[in-house]
Amino acid sequence: MENIVILGAGQQGRNCKRLAIENGYGVRAFVDDYVDGEVEGVKVYKKIEDIPDYEGFKYIIAFGEIEPRRKYAAHMKRLNLKGVNLIDKTACIEDGAKIGTGNYICKLAIVYASATIGDNNIINCKAVIATDAEIGNNCNISMGANICGGVNVGDESYIGCQASVVSGYNIGKNVTVGAGSVVLSDVTDGEFVAGAPATRKERKR
Repeated sequence: MENIVILGAGQQGRNCKRLAIENGYGVRAFVDDYVDGEVEGVKVYKKIEDIPDYEGFKYIIAFGEIEPRRKYAAHMKRLNLKGVNLIDKTACIEDGAKIGTGNYICKLAIVYASATIGDNNIINCKAVIATDAEIGNNCNISMGANICGGVNVGDESYIGCQASVVSGYNIGKNVTVGAGSVVLSDVTDGEFVAGAPATRKERKR
């Protein structure tokens, strides 16, 4: 059995551990700055480089927050480490969908044919990535979110629970869309929008 390493030992990390087993992998270790000891019988390391023979494993980033996703994706690139996709057996991935590496796709998610997903993304439970939609890298598409046909979501963006981005509009890089929002216009890089229809809000400091 091939072993993988999960970057993040919190809720998302535990979900990835279940998915890893379902996908036929063992879990060699977790990596997390803020967790000590073991999680569900698996040792937690502070740094990737602390893991013996760390170069020989594949990796999955299991943080919901965008900043640690960005941090670990960059560190994996520096170390020339490979990602692994973990896909729940109840997810529907249509033939023709293009999926990069390092993604985990959760229960009852739907990815339509001709949709494209980059690297190191979370496609959470019941999220829908519709026909011709494109998701960049290091994004979190939260539970029940709807990315409608032809929508582009830029790198390192967070789409909140039950939010919808309507066809004909696009999401830039490093964008946050609040839970339950309905996006009816383009959202430029770095913005935070919320509401129905979604409007620009100030980010909390």
